[in-house]
Amino acid sequence: RALEGEEPYALGWWRPSAAPETVGDWGPGTFGMIGFTGGIVWIDPGSELTAALLAHRVDSSRSPVSYRRRFLERARTFSSRDAADGE
Repeated sequence: RALEGEEPYALGWWRPSAAPETVGDWGPGTFGMIGFTGGIVWIDPGSELTAALLAHRVDSSRSPVSYRRRFLERARTFSSRDAADGE
């Protein structure tokens, strides 16, 4: 219940409203953390999915938003395939 509500942050975790350009269509019950060097961990308790990307961006002039978003989209896609296969 501590993560409920509409605020962009809760208990130190980001919510989708804090980074909509990165998180995309991950639901309102999801939360995560986004790192300065490009890493991300995002958790969806409703579908029992956790996606983690470890990265070390050395060129701070390039934004990691696009590859983070692609990563999360693919994690969601692969999770959906596994669920459809009964795994």
